[in-house]
Amino acid sequence: MYRHVARLAASSAQTRPALLSPSCRWSSSGWSLRQTRVPRLGPVPVGRPVEHHVRLGDTGRVVEAAAAKHAALATFLPHGYPASVAPGYLRYTQWSFVHSVAGTVTGVLSMQSLLYAIGLGAGSIPLAAALNWVIKDGLGQLGGVVYASVMGEKFDSEPKRLRLTAAAAMQAASFLELITPLVPHLFLPIASISNIGKNIAWLASSATRAQINQTFAVHDNLGDVTGKAGSQATAAGVLGTGLGIVVSARVGTDFGPLLAAFLPFSALNLWAMVQSNRTVITRTLNAQRIDLVVADWAAGRGVPSPEAVAEREGFVRAYVPRVSVNPPLAAAESGGIEVAPDGGFAVSGSRVWIAAGADAATALRGYAAAAGATDTQELVAAMHAAGWHTDSVYVDQDVDAVELVKVKVGDEDKSM
Repeated sequence: MYRHVARLAASSAQTRPALLSPSCRWSSSGWSLRQTRVPRLGPVPVGRPVEHHVRLGDTGRVVEAAAAKHAALATFLPHGYPASVAPGYLRYTQWSFVHSVAGTVTGVLSMQSLLYAIGLGAGSIPLAAALNWVIKDGLGQLGGVVYASVMGEKFDSEPKRLRLTAAAAMQAASFLELITPLVPHLFLPIASISNIGKNIAWLASSATRAQINQTFAVHDNLGDVTGKAGSQATAAGVLGTGLGIVVSARVGTDFGPLLAAFLPFSALNLWAMVQSNRTVITRTLNAQRIDLVVADWAAGRGVPSPEAVAEREGFVRAYVPRVSVNPPLAAAESGGIEVAPDGGFAVSGSRVWIAAGADAATALRGYAAAAGATDTQELVAAMHAAGWHTDSVYVDQDVDAVELVKVKVGDEDKSM
């Protein structure tokens, strides 16, 4: 089989030559020619050559391997990949795929134990068992609602940590389901707690996934990135379900073999989650990221890029900020409180009080000033130039915000 490639330059979309139908063939001296369009993930940029692939074969049979590969990529990757997404997207999706497959396997094993505990392994489910199933689902959904109301904007400020927390909650819930056959008389409380954990995990995973998808959608293509993420998750779920059924059939219903099969997949699930999180570049600003930026700025190293901060940012454990935002006013140091000239915030040592209704830039300046930064206006401008989203600041500035009012003392105006 011989392959020849003819290149035709197209100076514009209007002058680009039409590609011939795959059914167009010529025959000469026993050879068969076929001209086909090779599918592309994105549009052909104007001015670049258009490739017309012509395959010659004495049998007339053409294997469209390249076309099949491109079609598969177009199914699971955003249009225009890789130019349409941020760097690191492919590595993120690869680790996320492994995470989803392993998580689906543990879900199959835990569901087998849950059904066995409720009586499905021995026969039909009685009415009491069915009621228990409904009750544990209702309690689980209620737990998810409460969790969402408590976390609020932390889904935006700490997507990587909460995404890992969601994965850990899912594995803990699956482990609880796994042990239900050991204590079947405690089915309802154990299954309810497990379902609360699963609902929290589902909610946190969905909320943080939206924020992470946004970091990869560099061409205002969030819908496409989200849709392809759904396709990838579906494929991982199908593969994980099949693998889980195979593993479940081999280990049976005894707790020992089930646990031995569950633990490696559970560990793989969490490890893959950590690896996928490491590829995410978050450009919004929370306390940890501001602290890292201010530390470099104060040391004279300038403003680090979001990529540099992502390598140093921790997300396994909750971060303890260096600055206390809107503490009780009694916490002010003996030196008093220094109010910003514009009245947007007040600082006392490592404590900052941010005025109610202050914009994101003011909250950022106030937090940075309390963290030890000087010339916060210049810092905010440098952060914006470095690629940070200085209009997306999450330091709990709206919690217990203060009111700064300018009063006249003698001939001098003061804010308080």
